[in-house]
Amino acid sequence: STEALATLDAISAEGISTSEFNRNLNQLQDLRSQLPNIAGSVWGNSQLSHAQWLEAMKVSGEIERIGYRIDRRMSIWRKMQVQWHNPRPESTFSPASFQQISFDGLDPGWVEYLKLRDFKHAFGAINSDPSEQRKVSREILARIYSPVLKPSQRDFIAESMDPAIIQFLKHYASDDVDHINLLKRLERFESAPNPKSGYSLNSDYQSLLWSDDPFQQSLAQEIDKRYRNANFRITISDRLLNRLIPRLPNTQLPVSETVKGAQVSGNSNISNQLRVTLEPNANQMSLRLETDGYVQSDTVARTKSFRVANQGEARFQVYQRVLIGPQGIDASAKPYSNSIARQKVVGVESKLDNFPLLGKVARKLAENKLRDDAPETDQLFKEKVQSSAETKMAEEVSKYVDRLRYYSYTNLFQPLLAMDLEPEALQMATTQNQVVMRYRLAGRDQMAANTARPRDNGNNLLSFQLHQSAINNAIARIGLNGKTFTIDELKVHLGEVLGRPIGTNTESKQQSEIGFSKLSPIQVDFKDNRFNITLNLATLKIGEKGKTIKNISMTASYIPSTEGMRIKLVQDDKGTRIKTGKKKRNFILISTLMKKLFKQEYSFNSLPQKMNSRINGQNLEISQLVVSDGWLGVSIDDLPLPVYQAQPVQRRMGGLRRMLNRR
Repeated sequence: STEALATLDAISAEGISTSEFNRNLNQLQDLRSQLPNIAGSVWGNSQLSHAQWLEAMKVSGEIERIGYRIDRRMSIWRKMQVQWHNPRPESTFSPASFQQISFDGLDPGWVEYLKLRDFKHAFGAINSDPSEQRKVSREILARIYSPVLKPSQRDFIAESMDPAIIQFLKHYASDDVDHINLLKRLERFESAPNPKSGYSLNSDYQSLLWSDDPFQQSLAQEIDKRYRNANFRITISDRLLNRLIPRLPNTQLPVSETVKGAQVSGNSNISNQLRVTLEPNANQMSLRLETDGYVQSDTVARTKSFRVANQGEARFQVYQRVLIGPQGIDASAKPYSNSIARQKVVGVESKLDNFPLLGKVARKLAENKLRDDAPETDQLFKEKVQSSAETKMAEEVSKYVDRLRYYSYTNLFQPLLAMDLEPEALQMATTQNQVVMRYRLAGRDQMAANTARPRDNGNNLLSFQLHQSAINNAIARIGLNGKTFTIDELKVHLGEVLGRPIGTNTESKQQSEIGFSKLSPIQVDFKDNRFNITLNLATLKIGEKGKTIKNISMTASYIPSTEGMRIKLVQDDKGTRIKTGKKKRNFILISTLMKKLFKQEYSFNSLPQKMNSRINGQNLEISQLVVSDGWLGVSIDDLPLPVYQAQPVQRRMGGLRRMLNRR
C-alpha cells in the first residue's frame, strides 16, 4: 500500500516527463500484479473456522476490488497519455446548409423512431440553442447506432441516410473535452457514482464518442468498457435448465401407411423425455436438446392373401442444437438421431386357412418370406421411428422457441425499450455446466457499472448480480424529474409507466402535492450490506392549506437477510436520515410522512412465482446474499440433505459390504 501510494504521488506530480510517467505506471502495474496472491493468502489458511473464512473472503474480495480500481484508472491514463501528446487534428467538417437536409424519403415510422421532428425544431429555429442542438444530435445518433437494432435495420438506415447528414449530426454532438476536467470527473464518479457525477462524465464520453478523431474515439471506447460495463449478470446451471423443461406426456398415435404393397394399420405408444446438455462456447449460449424415447407398436399388415400381426419396439435418441446470441435465437439446425429397432411377427393369417393342407403351406411360405425380409423390415421401421422422432423434435423446439421469443420480447425487452433503456448483451457464453449472460441496461446518455461484481462459486443452481445503476437508470426514465404530482396523479403516472394499476382506485383523502427534484428524484444505493433508498423532493405540500416545504431529502436504510428463498429488508434507524430546513415542526411532519412512505420491513421472493413453483422452490435456499460496492449478488442452491437422510444409506452400504466380505 505504501509503495502504491508513493507511485501514485509520482504519477500525479506536475511536470512529469513521458518516460517518468511510463516508468511509474509500469511500477504500479507490477504492484497491482501482486494483489491476487495477497488476496489468496488471506483465505487460504485451512485452520480458519467457518466464520473466520467468511470474513477472510470478504477482505479478499476487497483486495481484489482494489486491483480493479487500479486497472480501470490505468487503462484511461495510458490512453490519455497518448492523446495528450497527439493534439486533435483540425476538423475538415464544413456544415452544409440546413435547408438542404431532407428526410422525405424515410418511412414515417422511421421518422418517429429517429426523432427527426426534434431535429428540425432544434436546427430550424431562428435563435437556435447550441446545447439543445447537441442534445438532439446525440439522441438521434444513439438511435441510429442502437444495439437493439437488427443487422437488416442497421443496413436500411445506412442506405437511407445520406452520409453527410451523419457527419452533420456527429459534428454537433461532439465537443472539445478538457483532459484535466475529464480526469476530475472520472474521480468524482469513482467516489460518488450518482446521477450528477454520471451526467458530467457521460457528456464528455459522448463528445469523445462522436468525434471524428480516432484517438478521441478510442478513449471513449475505454470509458465505455470501464464505466459503462454490464450492470446485470445471470448464470443458469444445466441442472436448473433440466428442471425447467416440462415433462412430456406419453402419446398414442395411429399407424396407417403402405409398406411394400401391404396396408399397415394399428397404433404406437411413445414415451420420451427431454434434457439439456451444454456445449462450451465463448460467444454464444450453446444448448443441445436431447430426447431418449421408447416406442411400442401393435400393427397389422394386410395384403390380398395374408394378414400379418406385428409387435415392434424401438429405442431412439434425438439431438438438436440451439444457439442463443446477441442477435437472437437460432434453432435452424436440423435434428439428428440414432435408434435400435426390431419387429416381431406374432401371427399370420391366410385366405387359404380353410383348406388345412394348403393353408399350412401358404403360412409356411409367408413366414419364410417374412424371415428373409426381416432385416429390411426392421430397417424401414428404424427409419420410420427416426424420421418421426426428428420431425417431432423440430416441432417441439420450434414451439418452445416461439414461446420464448414472445415472452422475452413482451415481458422483458419491450418495457425496457419503451423507457429508452437499451438492453445490450455484452457477453453470452457457455461453460461446461452453466450459461452466462451479461447485460448493460442503459441508454447512451447513461452510465452503468464501474466496479467489480461479487463472485459466486461458479457452480450455483442459479446466480445473479445486479448493479445499482440498472435500477437508477430505470428510475431516471419514469418521468419524475422536476415534475409535481398529487398522490392520485402519481399513482396514475406510475401505473401508465409500469403498465399496471398502482394501489386502489379510491381517491386519496389527504390533498398533498409532491414536487420531485430535477436531478435524481429517487436514488438507490447498494453498499456496506445495506439497501439505501433516497427520495429527493424540491417541494412538499401536505393538506389543502398546508405550507410548502422546500428541498427535502429522505433516506431509508435497510439491512437484508434471507429466509429460505425469500429476501427480507428490515429498516435500520442508524442509516435512516432526513435533510430539510431548520424548523423542527417541518422535521416532525416529514418524519411522519416518511413512516407512511417507507415500511419498516419488506419481504419478497427471489424468483418469480411461476418459476419457483416449477422447480420446487421449497427445496431451495439462497446460499449467498452480498450487498457491496454498488452490487447486489444472490446465489440459489439446493437445500443440503439432512444428516438423518444420509445415514441410513451409509448403514445399508456397510451391511452389504460385510455380507460380501463373508462370502
